[in-house]
Amino acid sequence: MKPIRIYLDEAKERGIAKNDSDIARKLEVTPQAVSKWRKGDDAPAEDTAARLAEMLGKPEVMAECAAARAKTPEGRRMWERLARIAAAAVVVAAVTPHESYAAVKMQCAYKGLLFSELTSRHKTSLSTS
Repeated sequence: MKPIRIYLDEAKERGIAKNDSDIARKLEVTPQAVSKWRKGDDAPAEDTAARLAEMLGKPEVMAECAAARAKTPEGRRMWERLARIAAAAVVVAAVTPHESYAAVKMQCAYKGLLFSELTSRHKTSLSTS
């Protein structure tokens, strides 16, 4: 799991915000809330996580925040997996000329399949028809 502070630092490095107070203002929270996120004492709530994800253009931020808030190890693992899938989907969509191809790859990742397995199954079914 990526600590939330990594995303806060990224906002500053990319020039989206000047400092933590600026991040707080843009996310409509208190500077104390941002300080707690930075220390790992708390994580943004869903609406705030959505604003942070939008600000950075990284949907996986929402799942990372949910993982940080998870009450059980199982819940944390599920949210961490979803964060990895979301991050991979963004990369695939960025380098893939066809949206349908990206959507299929994301579904494969979600279902735990390798894309190569799916395409080889599809080729086999085409050759036997």
